[in-house]
Amino acid sequence: MSMNTAAFESRQALHKFLALRLGLIAVVFGLITSVSLWFYGIELLEHDAVEKAQEVAQELISEHRTTLEMLDQSRQTPEQSQKTLLDWSNQQIDQTFTFIEIYNAAGEEIVVAQSSDPFARHLAESREHLNPKVEAQYKPHFEKNTLFVQTFTPLELGQDNRIIGYLELMYTYPPQLLKRQHEYLIEAVIAVVISILLTALVLYPILLRLINVVNQQKHAILKGNLEMMTLLGSAISKRDSDTDAHNFRVTLYAIALAESVDLPLNERQALLKGAFVHDIGKIAISDTILLKPGPLNDEEFSIMKTHVSEGLDIIHSASWLQEGRDVVAFHHEKVDGSGYPNGLARNHIPINARIFALADVFDALTSKRPYKEPMPLQKALTILREGRGNHFDPALTDAFLQLAPDLYRNYYGLERRELEQRLNHIVKRYFL
Repeated sequence: MSMNTAAFESRQALHKFLALRLGLIAVVFGLITSVSLWFYGIELLEHDAVEKAQEVAQELISEHRTTLEMLDQSRQTPEQSQKTLLDWSNQQIDQTFTFIEIYNAAGEEIVVAQSSDPFARHLAESREHLNPKVEAQYKPHFEKNTLFVQTFTPLELGQDNRIIGYLELMYTYPPQLLKRQHEYLIEAVIAVVISILLTALVLYPILLRLINVVNQQKHAILKGNLEMMTLLGSAISKRDSDTDAHNFRVTLYAIALAESVDLPLNERQALLKGAFVHDIGKIAISDTILLKPGPLNDEEFSIMKTHVSEGLDIIHSASWLQEGRDVVAFHHEKVDGSGYPNGLARNHIPINARIFALADVFDALTSKRPYKEPMPLQKALTILREGRGNHFDPALTDAFLQLAPDLYRNYYGLERRELEQRLNHIVKRYFL
């Protein structure tokens, strides 16, 4: 995949991400608004029904005050009084009220009037009776797409609001008002969604611009980190062998092996970081030892081995390089436990360090050093085979031996600039 294609796909993914998120916000707010408006509308309808019930109660008190006072005083219901109240109740029964019941102050039922509609009768008979209380009560019912509101209203007389009875009604909300409520709900939701979408259209380019700015800054920071990582690796490599070609080659070898064994992406990124700065601790080793044109004695080799701890100290404060710590710390370990600095063995050595050890030794064998000439390819491969199972991980060794001839042909002898270009291409693919 070309860089242009990748950039185009990245932009497309960003546009898709923003569009989906803004669309989701519109839908969520639309749902929240619709639910809120629905409950608010129903609450208004319920309160309207309660107000109508209270109006009916006041009408009953106004028209039959004497009858109600007599009932309250006698605690009995003479037939004439009962008939008077029943006649009044039947007059109220219509499409608005499906049943009316009147109770005395003790909560005893004295009058019942019901609509002739079978469903209204069923509703009246199956309802939950509300307990008499001083305060008015109401309870909504949704049946057959119709709103019914059951109300229980105290009948109060006198300045002290003495309760002389209760009026219970089942109010049927007019279907046309419910229909209008649904229409209002739909209109409101549409208005909200359109408003959100219009707002999103205004915010879209602003958000896109902000994200692009953040991505550019992130890209610049990452590029700076990569340049610093390359600079550090090149600096120590030049000090060690007068050229940074070793650092480029060993990194190319290591990532090729990691890809061949399907190492996870995050591990490959960590391997790249560690490969660049694997020998950064050698900056603390004196030239007398580092550039000695011959084998090191025991004391010198002990000093040389300290480059591992020195390297860990150097990258300790660089959080971005911490992922490469395994390579810096353990690339001199051997699978038989005879390596340094910790004598780790087999799988106790992190896989990135095991991978890098093969690449590092292979390039060291085939490269010129102040103390030696480059070794022929076949001799270097023989040494790797001999180190299988004691110095190197057996499975990784087998995989690397398959790759090594092609890697050698592709990279050995290339000029620094060409190696750097090839490595930069890989680095961009993994980080940018």
